[in-house]
Amino acid sequence: MEDYKRIDEEILNQMTQSVDLLEYISENYDVHRINDDSYAISCPLHTDKTPSLKITPSLNMFHCFSCGFSGTILQWMVKVEGLSYKQAIDKLSAMTGIDVKKYKSSSSFKAFKELKNIWNKKETDISKRKLLPADEINKYRKDYPQEWLDEGITKEAMDEFNIRIDDDSNRIVYPIWDNDGNIITIKGRTRFENYKQMKIAKYISYNKIYGSDFLVGLRENKEHIKEKNEVIVVEGIKSVMKLWGWGYDNAVALETKSMTDMQMRLLISLNVKDVVIAFDSDVLPSQIKNTVKTLKKFVNVYMIDDRNKLLGGVKAKASPPDLGREVWEQLYEERVRVM
Repeated sequence: MEDYKRIDEEILNQMTQSVDLLEYISENYDVHRINDDSYAISCPLHTDKTPSLKITPSLNMFHCFSCGFSGTILQWMVKVEGLSYKQAIDKLSAMTGIDVKKYKSSSSFKAFKELKNIWNKKETDISKRKLLPADEINKYRKDYPQEWLDEGITKEAMDEFNIRIDDDSNRIVYPIWDNDGNIITIKGRTRFENYKQMKIAKYISYNKIYGSDFLVGLRENKEHIKEKNEVIVVEGIKSVMKLWGWGYDNAVALETKSMTDMQMRLLISLNVKDVVIAFDSDVLPSQIKNTVKTLKKFVNVYMIDDRNKLLGGVKAKASPPDLGREVWEQLYEERVRVM
């Protein structure tokens, strides 16, 4: 059993993806077509009057919306067919012709393989992306939103990051650039304080971007990042601008709470010594450690740890720069290495 647990993950994934899950399940179960990429059956693990287990051919995976049972053909063999993990691996090996005994995990190549996987992984939907004209942002009024000035974002920072006003939708807007210097969307932040009651989105993208192969602020701050040999990673553009106004002109934003493989690839390609993760206070240290478990193998990764609750804790949902420069600089000085 121990040897089977050490099977190379890439080979295991190759095995599970080599067998057509829909075809395999169809041999013994009545499958109902929902659309080209969605089929349903009654879940075999519980009484299921209405088929609630969905098979997605494009992912070669299944998920039951009733009991939560999900996975690949390997999980199906173990849970539904009652096979042991070893028996399921042996069955897959026979079906695919892959001799798993030849592929044991080797720690000496693990980091190299992870980097290779990140580099080779493609966000296929990016090919559908429509690039916007370089002057697209000029359609919107040049002004400095008072609410952002009140938060401590300087006019100079707003000029640097091309902040505008969309009067028609009452949003603060700014361009999002890809790594090749193209505008891929205009992003808008509502100015309505009661946006939740109005049931409108806080942030919207004016153009569908089909992926996250970018870092907001990288275009403006790339040279400073190289000079300082460090990049600070925050969640949103407001934090990038606040830091920029205080002289921390080496920050970028994910525009989300999670990091994609493509964004990780960009961070690694910057070839800097240190990456500092400065997520909002509602992101737990354990979540950050999980997010950067691959990244830390290639660069020194530090994180802002609000252990003294300077930001007000999880419920406050505050970004590290939100409470001013003094609090930020204390948090930055007390950053901890992710080991």
